Amino acid sequence: YDGQNLSEKGQVVIVTVNHRLNTLAFWDLSSFGEKYRGSANNEAHDILASLHWIRDNISQFGGDPDNVTIFGQSAGGQDIESMLRCPDAKGLFRAAGIISGHNPTIQSGADSHKVGELTAEILGLTAENIDQIQDMDYLTVYNASQEACSRLRKTGSTYWLSPCADGFIQADFCDFVKDMPIFSGGDFSEFRPCFAFGDQRHSEWSDNETRSWLLSEFGSEEKVQKLLDFYHILFPGKPDYALYFFGYQFRAIGEAVDNILSDIGAKVYSYVFAYESPVNGSTLPFHCYELYWFFNNVDTIEGRDSCGTDPRGLEIQNEITKALINFMYTGSMSTANLPWDLYNRQEKKIMIFDNNCSECRSWTELDNFLKIVSEN
Repeated sequence: YDGQNLSEKGQVVIVTVNHRLNTLAFWDLSSFGEKYRGSANNEAHDILASLHWIRDNISQFGGDPDNVTIFGQSAGGQDIESMLRCPDAKGLFRAAGIISGHNPTIQSGADSHKVGELTAEILGLTAENIDQIQDMDYLTVYNASQEACSRLRKTGSTYWLSPCADGFIQADFCDFVKDMPIFSGGDFSEFRPCFAFGDQRHSEWSDNETRSWLLSEFGSEEKVQKLLDFYHILFPGKPDYALYFFGYQFRAIGEAVDNILSDIGAKVYSYVFAYESPVNGSTLPFHCYELYWFFNNVDTIEGRDSCGTDPRGLEIQNEITKALINFMYTGSMSTANLPWDLYNRQEKKIMIFDNNCSECRSWTELDNFLKIVSEN
């Protein structure tokens, strides 16, 4: 997350921000009066406050308050989506990036109210003494909120502590998102990392071993072969064993967000980071991995340990950081050396960063891949 290399390479100012998390970020106490209005989205209020600070102060650091790009990863990606759903954020940034934090639908406020009230009840708090939370131990409050969520889920709710539509954050993306440049993407494996699944020997699997692992994951020989056929259209030249680690469910969620944003007129640049590094035999990219490339930190002590120094990996770093810097200045991820088409629901043009090449191509076959996955 160190922004120094990126800032120096691109002559840009990198600002990282902090905000409340977990119970403190999402404990909805709005039932207890005006003082607690908006508490269901404390996290988003913190981020909005940071954007106001940037607008008012960034020129002192060489930044341009009229050219602010916001981007975040994982929960940070969902934070970006919160700002895209926040009417009060209008005019505070001109472009955005969502990295592995896609959330096509946002929760309603009804269950957040219930969890807030139930948490207070567990803690013995009422409207008369609610201000006592200021003196309570955090772990006590946290445990109570987890118990409240657990009780509510037993009634069929799927609520979890995260942003919800309360007016400050709305259910749909804001009108100001129309025409906004947005880059959106994630990693090949995401939450199916090669060091946590299989037997950590994936790059050494024989053809028979690969087939056995794929059968264990997908069922029949016929289904495996159909999936391999579409997989090789999506990732030409990628080895068969990598299919076992492909985080297709998460990619489907990302595609849903890309569809919504492009449908309302946002200029979406979509990507999948699929580069397999030579570290530890081989490492397929997992959740967070591409941040080394985005921040231009592959060739650092930590980066070399985690990513290796393969020339192709360094080439991709150069491609990604140049695209990101161009995006910050012009709103386009496309560069002279990396033509990058806008995404739309019909063509599904996606930039694939892979070992053999970086190429923007149509990914309509993902839908067919997902259909086969869902077959019994």
